[in-house]
Amino acid sequence: MKLNYRGVEYEYNPPRVEFSPIDINSQELDWRFRNQNTSVAHQPKVNLTWRGVKYDNNPTTEGNVKQKSRWLMLRRQQKQFDRAGSMHIRLANEIGLTQA
Repeated sequence: MKLNYRGVEYEYNPPRVEFSPIDINSQELDWRFRNQNTSVAHQPKVNLTWRGVKYDNNPTTEGNVKQKSRWLMLRRQQKQFDRAGSMHIRLANEIGLTQA
């Protein structure tokens, strides 16, 4: 399928997904989880650039996930400390302990 985006033409081939017909007469038909014969559609590795920042479309590995989750936890904790500190400064200004 040939597509065009902002003057750039490119070829797009959607991934094929396998499926099997569902027995409609079944009383216990769970349409959400039944007959999932789909194949995973992997995208090819591409080095991309967006507004001058280079990135790729590879999924993260387990080591990166652990490191990112650690940094997210630390960043969340730091935001909580900053919020508490600003609340203490605001309270001190309200009761007249410091001059703002």
